[in-house]
Amino acid sequence: MTADGVGAGAGRGRTGLAAGSGAARGGVGPVTGGDAVRLSGRGIRSLIGFRVLPAAGVLAGHLAPFAAVMVPATAGAWQAVDRVNYLAVDVFFLLSGFGIALGRAASGGGGHGRFLWMRLARLWPLHAVVLAGLAVGAVLSDVLGLGFERGGTWGSFAAQALLLHGWGFADSLSWNGPTWSLSAELACYLLFPVIWALARRVSGARAAWCWHFVALGVVFGAYRVLGADDAHLTYLAPLWRAVGDFTAGALLSRAHLAGGRVPEVLGRWALPLVAGVVALVPALALVGAPPLWALVLVGPAVLGVAQERAAVRRVFRGPVALRLGRYSFAVFVVQVPCLLALSPFVGGVLGVVLVVAVVLVVAVVCHHAVEAPCQRALRAWWGR
Repeated sequence: MTADGVGAGAGRGRTGLAAGSGAARGGVGPVTGGDAVRLSGRGIRSLIGFRVLPAAGVLAGHLAPFAAVMVPATAGAWQAVDRVNYLAVDVFFLLSGFGIALGRAASGGGGHGRFLWMRLARLWPLHAVVLAGLAVGAVLSDVLGLGFERGGTWGSFAAQALLLHGWGFADSLSWNGPTWSLSAELACYLLFPVIWALARRVSGARAAWCWHFVALGVVFGAYRVLGADDAHLTYLAPLWRAVGDFTAGALLSRAHLAGGRVPEVLGRWALPLVAGVVALVPALALVGAPPLWALVLVGPAVLGVAQERAAVRRVFRGPVALRLGRYSFAVFVVQVPCLLALSPFVGGVLGVVLVVAVVLVVAVVCHHAVEAPCQRALRAWWGR
C-alpha cells in the first residue's frame, strides 16, 4: 500500500496555517504506503517510519495462514492475527489521503493528468514486474506441468495488470492478491479532484474533525449494512472502505493545517495513541466487535505523529525505521509471491524467520532495482 506526502513545516503544533502556505510543505507514497509521505519540501519524516507499523500488520496477516501450517502449535495465535490485521490497510488508505491532500495544499494545485501520472509512476512499475514474473511462472508451469497455483484466469490477469481488479464485484483474490488495494487506491486518485474540492471548503479545526468522523461514519454505515467481513471489505465492495478512509485522511489534513490546541495535545500523546490503536484492535475482536471500529483512533494518532515531537522522532525517525518505511511498498508487493514460492520447502520457527528474511531481502532488491529507478524515470519523462 502507499501513503504519500506530509508537510514538514505544517507540523509541530503551528496555528493558523493557510492552505498552500510554505509551512505546509511535505509529501506521501501503499500498503498503497514513500511518496505519500513526501511533498515538495522535507516531508514529515516521522510518518515514513510510522508506516512500518501497518506494513508489519499486513505482512503478519499474509504470513498467518502459512505460519499456522509451518508451526502448528501457534495456529491459534496466527488465526487471531489473520482476523484483525486488515485494519492495517485502512491505515494506509487514511495516510494516503492525509498526505496527498497536504501535498495539494502545499503545491497550490496542478493538472489532474500530471497528478495521475506521478501516482502511477509510484504504483505501477514494481506491480507490473512482479505480475509479469507470476505470468512467466504460470506459462512455464503449463508447459512443464509444474502445478503452479496462480488462482486466477488470464482475464483476471489483464484486470490486475490494468489495476482494475480492486473495484468490487470479485469473488476471490487471484495472482498477486493483495494488490487489490493498489487498484482501490487508484480509484481514490481518480476521484481526488472531487474529494479535494470538498475537503478544501472545510475551514477550521472543529469542522475538519466533524467531517473526518462523518467520512469514517460512511465506512462504518456501509459495512453495517453490507457486513464487515472479508468478502465485503476486500472482494465485493472495497471502495466504500478505500474512498471513505482516503477522504477521512484528506479531511484530517485540514485539521492539521488549521493548527491550534488539539494538534499540540495530540502531539504530546502521540505514542500512547499509537499504542492504544494497537491494543484496541485485538480488544474489539475479543468482544466480538469489528476491529474496523479502531479507525476512530487512527486519525488522532496520525495527527499526533505528524507533530513530530521529540519522543516521536526518537521512535519513527531513526535510520532503521526510515529505511524500513521506504521499503514498505516493495515489501507489500513482493510478500505473497515470496510466501507462495518458499512455504512448501521450509517449516518450523526457523522456516518462518527465513521466509520473512527473504521477503525483506527481495523487497530491498526490488526497491533499488525497479521501484525507485522506474519512478524517477517516469516522473522525469513527464517533465520533458
